[in-house]
Amino acid sequence: MPRTPGFVFPRWFTPSLLSLGLNLPLVLSGLPFSSFDAYTHIFFADHYRRAWFDLVEPRWFGGFSVASYPPLVHQLIALLSLPASALASMLGGAQNETRFRGEAVGFCLLLLLVLAFLPMATERFAAIFVPARAARTAGWLTVGLPSIYLTAYSFGQLPTLAATATLMWALAEGWRFCQTGQRRSLFSAILWAGVTAAAHHAVLLFALVAGAAIAGRALLITLITKTQRHDGSQRFFFGFVKLSVFVPSWLRVAVRLLIWAVSAGLFAALVIWPFIAWSRGYTPQTPIDHASRHNYLTDWLAAYFFFWPMYGPTLLVLPLSALWLFRARRKRRHWPLLIVAFLLFTLGLGGTTPLPQWLFGANWAWLTYDRFSFWAGLALLPFAGLLWEFYRGQFHRKDAKNAKKTDFSFLSAKISVHPRPKCLSTPNPVGPKKEKAFALACPVSFFGVVSLRLILIAFCLYAAFAARWVKSQPPPVDLAAIARFLDRNTANGERYLTFGFGDQLARLSVLTEARTIDGTYFTAREIPELRRSGLGALDGALWNPAGPNSIQPFLARAQEWGVRWAFNMHPAYVEPLIASGWQLQGIVASGVQVWRNPALRVSSEWQAPINVDYQAGLWWGIVPLLVLAMALLTMLARRHILNGSTLLLSSFLVLWPFWHYTTIWTQPRPFVYFTYTSGLLFLADLLIGALVVLVIYNARPFQFSLSPFLPFSLPFFALIIFAFLSIPDSVAPTLSLGFALHLIWLGFAAQAVSQTMKLMDWRVVAYALTAGLILQSAIAIAESATQTTAWLQPLGLTWPGELVASMRGASVVGLPNGLRWLRAYGTLPHPNLLAGYLLVTLAGPLMGYIQTGRKRWLWPLAFGAGALCLTFSRAGWLACGAAMASLIFLLPSNLRRRAAIVLAVLALVSATLVAALGPLFITRLTASDASREETISITTRQQLNDAALTLFKWNPINGVGAGAFLPALVMFRNLAPEPAHNVLLLALAETGAGGGLAVVALGSMILWQAWRRRGEVVFAALSAIMVGLMVMAMFDHFLWSLSPGRTLAAVVMGMWWGCKGRS
Repeated sequence: MPRTPGFVFPRWFTPSLLSLGLNLPLVLSGLPFSSFDAYTHIFFADHYRRAWFDLVEPRWFGGFSVASYPPLVHQLIALLSLPASALASMLGGAQNETRFRGEAVGFCLLLLLVLAFLPMATERFAAIFVPARAARTAGWLTVGLPSIYLTAYSFGQLPTLAATATLMWALAEGWRFCQTGQRRSLFSAILWAGVTAAAHHAVLLFALVAGAAIAGRALLITLITKTQRHDGSQRFFFGFVKLSVFVPSWLRVAVRLLIWAVSAGLFAALVIWPFIAWSRGYTPQTPIDHASRHNYLTDWLAAYFFFWPMYGPTLLVLPLSALWLFRARRKRRHWPLLIVAFLLFTLGLGGTTPLPQWLFGANWAWLTYDRFSFWAGLALLPFAGLLWEFYRGQFHRKDAKNAKKTDFSFLSAKISVHPRPKCLSTPNPVGPKKEKAFALACPVSFFGVVSLRLILIAFCLYAAFAARWVKSQPPPVDLAAIARFLDRNTANGERYLTFGFGDQLARLSVLTEARTIDGTYFTAREIPELRRSGLGALDGALWNPAGPNSIQPFLARAQEWGVRWAFNMHPAYVEPLIASGWQLQGIVASGVQVWRNPALRVSSEWQAPINVDYQAGLWWGIVPLLVLAMALLTMLARRHILNGSTLLLSSFLVLWPFWHYTTIWTQPRPFVYFTYTSGLLFLADLLIGALVVLVIYNARPFQFSLSPFLPFSLPFFALIIFAFLSIPDSVAPTLSLGFALHLIWLGFAAQAVSQTMKLMDWRVVAYALTAGLILQSAIAIAESATQTTAWLQPLGLTWPGELVASMRGASVVGLPNGLRWLRAYGTLPHPNLLAGYLLVTLAGPLMGYIQTGRKRWLWPLAFGAGALCLTFSRAGWLACGAAMASLIFLLPSNLRRRAAIVLAVLALVSATLVAALGPLFITRLTASDASREETISITTRQQLNDAALTLFKWNPINGVGAGAFLPALVMFRNLAPEPAHNVLLLALAETGAGGGLAVVALGSMILWQAWRRRGEVVFAALSAIMVGLMVMAMFDHFLWSLSPGRTLAAVVMGMWWGCKGRS
């Protein structure tokens, strides 16, 4: 159909921008806070602000598990509230009040973002079923869907909005995978499914029916095709397996649907497994009355909230779509979505029809059915867009017969993206004979569009203000005064109750540390009496069919739950309070009475029984946000993802020494430091994990190759096998399993880094390494100058702690005269770790100078060399010397002069420091017997190496278990609980002869490839660093015994191999 002249919006004007423009005034007016659930979600966000990894919230119901509600939306509110709270603190006020202001701002910001994202997601979802123009129209129509305003401003159900938007995006990505077979689409669909589950679990009901509609749509496309043909070679890949087979189109689509459904479902369950674990122990409560389960024909209030504002003019779409599709039988691909829309529409009627009881059985009384109406409206939007585009197209056809059809076209249109019908700007569209028909049709159509716009605006305002117009919430009260009263009078743990506050109870809970046995999220409560009561919140018993007297049994037993105070702002509760013997104490705020429980003693120590799972709390606090971050990255174009990979690798190189960590699991052993017996997740692990995800998503194709083309593949794979074989004989099987799994992960990490390096500019890596070198060198020099690390405490690091030279356990150089000199730690737990990191980062200025010859690279090189000297690490000095010596042999002859200049700079810096601190260097280099510290150091190393050989002799086949050297060391009395300071001896002791041979083979292959490719400048610089690391591994253990050390080694190997061929 040719385009007709008319008004066209500029490209920057999108449905998302229109949604922001329409919703911003509503948000600024404070309308979201008159909704039912806004304060509840702010309360959950406040929990994460206070205790991010703690699943127990003690302020409601005597304690409950926040794993009962998916965390993502609440965590995002908490994160957005941090800068807002900082700004709010400038206005003054109590700390809790300031935090609440920030959380309220965070709620509003996230609401605006979700409302802006929803039209984009709807357009992509609609494009599955209707043409692109109709889908685009559906995106515009989303802005005017009344149920969105009802859900946002009357119900306050931000998680439902967010999860619905992310689900539609996930379905669109899954549809793309079914059509194209692209792995990136499958990966994106799986991640967005996880995001959806982490936002709201109930939206998975929409996923089932919408997924069924997509499956029907996909299969109908193939099955109604006349010719079933083989579409050629279809490649399937999983892990190391690639399979090329010939399959018919319907089978190919069915297999892809199955892969998508199973993988997305399993991943979603994995993301919210703490919620699933909590729900497995859940016992059903007595159903609580909800108006969405009423008969809308007999209950006007139910229809007022859950029918008319849910649909508005959208009600016209369902019958018109069905009528049109019945007439156009060839449009069978639309029927799956129409059936789903009709099903959701019927379920959204709640108790008006028996369908919910038939489908859900006894569980129907616990579901709320407003969300089904909301989803039904979204499912009808593609048909609204299709009808609008169809009738508008028919109106412009140069056919007088079709022109008459447009007289009723405005009935199926809810909103026009044009300010007037295009026919008004089209001169004589069908010729002079039918000009009269168009002259009559245009005003009618124009009047219809304008009328529907006004009706739509009216319904949107009705939906947004529905809760406020019927005064569903009590009038605001001075909660700050009540919070101050509670803070003064609940110091011993006494609890309180509120009556007639409505959802302001949740806001009061944010403003005070006091606790209550009530709350507004009834699903999570653990008190049996409350679960059996059939009441929602005790605060709202007045609006329950049981009436206000239903609270009397709880008032009579309140002392058993530690309740001392009650705050009442409705006269209906006075009678049950008096009947229960409570005493009126006065007025605490305008219109609010305070009542006191006369019991002499209340059980303030009482707490609802809750199972606390630390690992679940850790997962709950990390994984949902991590999945969201990865899902957002999939929205980027390939070039942006490459930039993201570059940024992640550069960040890793700079931030590796900052050992912020959290404990995943631990197996404490007597006298063994916890880092050797625990599974720790470090900041650097998150960075490298995100890098692996990006590379897998972006690669074409990504393979973890086991071919001999990677010099470390075969020996590394052999090392993994021997690590697993050591588990049965291990003295600590859990540690050995974790060690072996970590090796597998490092294989993927090394490959991901290698893939990234192939596409990166070497200068980016050089600058990142140089930045890390300068930063740690500056810290090391400052530590040496001040002889303390106390000034690092603002960084919040566990290591190195507040150290001074006189402190026992600090790593020092001891002179014969008793003087102790604190070695440089940087931000790491030990100076040897700093020496290893400085050795790696010396590659940055080394590459820069040798490649360009610019003298500015020599300054950071000298700076780093000075810091390396101040670590007083003999292993680091030997490693640096070996690296520089090997560099001369690996460089082409015309660049060896630059290598000589590098050696001269290093020698000059070393000589200067030796001249200034001569006795210290002489003591370390000669290991003088006169120094007690040096004697202990040498003796301990010899004893540990002898112990490693002894353990190897005891079990030369499988060793004592990968990573289990220290647990096995307890049989040697009077030995320091440290690993042997030799990686080869550790490998022999822990994994047997096979593991030791694999380590030797790995080193040999690296040396061979370094020599074979000598002459490549960047490769030669990193090869020299690899040689230095191998020398350091002969005198230290961290590259084997500590997970960050293993990660650093894997990243350096990946960088080394990824830069081959660079010159």
